[in-house]
Amino acid sequence: MDIIYVRGGDKSAPDIARKAGMHYGTRHDYKPYAGVYMLDINWKKYEWRQYMSLIRQYQPVMALAPDYEHSWQYTALRRQIDDLRPLVKYVQVCPKFHGAVQHIPLDCVVAVSVPAPTYAGFVPDLRLLTGRKIHLLGGNPFTQRDYIMKLNGVNAEVVSVDGNTIGMKAGKGQCFSEGVWKQQRDRRSTDDELCETSAINYARFLQSVKHERWQMFPALRILVNAATVEDIDAIQRIARQYPKELGYVRIPALKESIGRGNLIVARDCGQIVGFVNYRACRDGWSTVYEIAVDKARRGEQIGAGLLAAVPEPIRLKCTTENPANAFYEGQGFTCVATEPGKKRALNVWHKGAMRLIDRRNSGGLILRRGGGI
Repeated sequence: MDIIYVRGGDKSAPDIARKAGMHYGTRHDYKPYAGVYMLDINWKKYEWRQYMSLIRQYQPVMALAPDYEHSWQYTALRRQIDDLRPLVKYVQVCPKFHGAVQHIPLDCVVAVSVPAPTYAGFVPDLRLLTGRKIHLLGGNPFTQRDYIMKLNGVNAEVVSVDGNTIGMKAGKGQCFSEGVWKQQRDRRSTDDELCETSAINYARFLQSVKHERWQMFPALRILVNAATVEDIDAIQRIARQYPKELGYVRIPALKESIGRGNLIVARDCGQIVGFVNYRACRDGWSTVYEIAVDKARRGEQIGAGLLAAVPEPIRLKCTTENPANAFYEGQGFTCVATEPGKKRALNVWHKGAMRLIDRRNSGGLILRRGGGI
């Protein structure tokens, strides 16, 4: 996995990247101060012929095409990709609307715009990224870590990430050390020194995540993808292992979810070992109805891989006495409320985009009591 320090207008950036074992990158409207590994494009303001001239001059390993924001840009995008292909090893394309990933050629790297507090970003349905090479654009080390593991859970491969945060944090006197940002209150260190220390620790942090993720999601064997009608018998077999938690899972409901593409299964060498059934709601939330893993395969983080395939923000309900509550908390969910159910009290769990929560409707659609993980 390549970690790239994309920093325009900073003469120290190439040296900082070199000392940290990163690659150096810049945006096309900045002057580079060393050989460019990745050339980013100012997609809001560019002239294509000038950009291509810089590609020929700098000879980067990877370069971005303009962001793909609307389907009517498809013809122009394909021409731009064809222009870039002979000149760079990796052509990156950043999708910015639902359905855009299917238009991106398989030999291109999908550049995922990671959300940040000051930038909305755009993350496509992770299931559509199975088998694709991914570059993470932006984000801090913690969100990058989460997306590396999520993408691994759907058999995508993160081949590169931006390490841009270190420069912005250094400007605020902060340094990345021991897995956290630390404020250097004495300000005895220069910004470049903070950047250098952060860059070294940042690179180690993300490389360690790359190795650990195979333990968290054993995705070399486990494939997480959309269910088919042929999978229904196996799904019901797993659901019957949890009669108290799930009740009776109806075949028509499963077929409806399959038709919407919202029933996801985990396969081990073709055998289904878990499933999650959710609904993509009009208010932007994914409401999980059922999630369950074969009892013989519990403890292998298969449930985590299934949840990683559900687009955020996610909401679900779970009976208060269900051990699955601890699992949801461990996966980064927040219990936002406890409410009465038909027979038992329910915890309401949310993950992602917490600022969008409407407390008056915190639960959304009624869930089948939380599932078996």
